[in-house]
Amino acid sequence: MNVTRVFEGQDVTIDGRDVDVSALTYDSRRMKSNTLFAAIAGTTSDGHAFIKEAVEQGAIAVLVERDVDTHGATKILAKDSRRALAKAAHVFYGAPTDRLTMVGVTGTNGKTTTAFLIAAVLDAAKKPCGVVGTLGVRFGDTSIDTGMTTPESLELQSAFATMRDQGAKAVSMEVSSHALAQGRVEGVAYDVAVFTNLTHDHLDFHGTFENYFAAKAELFRSHLKPNAKAVINIDDVYGAQLASELGDKVITTSAQGNDATLTAKAVQLALDGTQFTVGDLHIDSPLVGRFNVDNLLAAIGVGLALGIAKTAIAEALRIRGVVPGRLERVQANVASRAEAPVVFVDYAHTPDALLKALQTVRGLGGERLICVFGCGGDRDSKKREPMGEIVAKHADVGVVTNDNPRTEDPKEIAAAIERGLVAGGAVKNQTYFVELDRERAINWAIAKATTGDAVLIAGKGHEDYQIVGSEKKTFDDREVARLALRRAASTAALTARGDP
Repeated sequence: MNVTRVFEGQDVTIDGRDVDVSALTYDSRRMKSNTLFAAIAGTTSDGHAFIKEAVEQGAIAVLVERDVDTHGATKILAKDSRRALAKAAHVFYGAPTDRLTMVGVTGTNGKTTTAFLIAAVLDAAKKPCGVVGTLGVRFGDTSIDTGMTTPESLELQSAFATMRDQGAKAVSMEVSSHALAQGRVEGVAYDVAVFTNLTHDHLDFHGTFENYFAAKAELFRSHLKPNAKAVINIDDVYGAQLASELGDKVITTSAQGNDATLTAKAVQLALDGTQFTVGDLHIDSPLVGRFNVDNLLAAIGVGLALGIAKTAIAEALRIRGVVPGRLERVQANVASRAEAPVVFVDYAHTPDALLKALQTVRGLGGERLICVFGCGGDRDSKKREPMGEIVAKHADVGVVTNDNPRTEDPKEIAAAIERGLVAGGAVKNQTYFVELDRERAINWAIAKATTGDAVLIAGKGHEDYQIVGSEKKTFDDREVARLALRRAASTAALTARGDP
């Protein structure tokens, strides 16, 4: 595709031949022949310093935001090379989002869960839906780890094009404040945008809370299609402010009884799921925790905005509404929720996340709470004692085990966690145990749990590996727990029959 076509409609100055480019990149290390190199000024390095290297490696055109020497390559001068690249990528990859129903989800908390719930609703409505966000890019059997909530524009547009070509009709994606502020989603217009909530976060990047809100609001102010809808949680003060600004294009939601388009009533929270009503619609979801009522309401709002029948939405959330590794219920028999104990797998691997997961499960009632957890090796060692203390104070039984020990001695990691457990009042071999083999630890916890107990397996969530030394081994908490539950069910059945 020639350069003038790639940058058609943009306010840029092109100096040099109208060359045909076969690839776009912002990484001079990934250069190949006939590539356009985008020089982006980042926080730690400036792509303008690598122009000569890029041209030597095969760049025939260079996008810049300063009038610098491009060493014989065609120069494209823009005010903001990152934003210009995002728009160029949209054109280069064939404007994939123009043929996809696009749903963007922004907010501090709940983006991942909400994005997956929306995808479940769209899938059930025969609109095959990809998901982009914290858990990577997912569509069908394809899963790609991107390393960030909202990828850079090149990866994003490439993913959209791939999903489109593989049969996707829609994309549900998390849109981070960083991505909005940096222009990574320039060129993307959304059919529905969702606002979950806003709490203090990322102020190191945005500077002030007002800037943070302004970045989030940009999704609604600059990235909506002409007839788009917005789904906004008005229990959040900033959500209410945004809803009043957007007027009649908004579907409002409330889990706290506020006057909204969709208000959750008769909320029932339990270890086996969440139930509530919205108007004449009854919602029965396997998700647990009061915060998930907000996420479910957002998914309902998106479904209605896209014309999906209410009953189809409710059925999708009942059957398909599970988020990988986010307080994910593991069962021996997926068709039943009546098994004991109740087992959850969660990605919580920081003190704050672990505390919230434990408090959520504890708040749902039940008998004992058993927590299997560990801390990663060659990573932040300061969180080990606090995590041990949190488990001591918020679980009845703690089981310390390996969680990607890498090159560290697992015994030393466990010893640091134990200091926190003891500081929190736990007693070894009474209220906490150490089993460094993670499979054995999970098996032990489930075998010891009885009817009414809950087991929280924390740290890995959706991950399906264990890193020991430099080796990455296949390991999935969910599969191990599922097998343990089946063994427990078989043992219980034999006992009930009186078999030896």
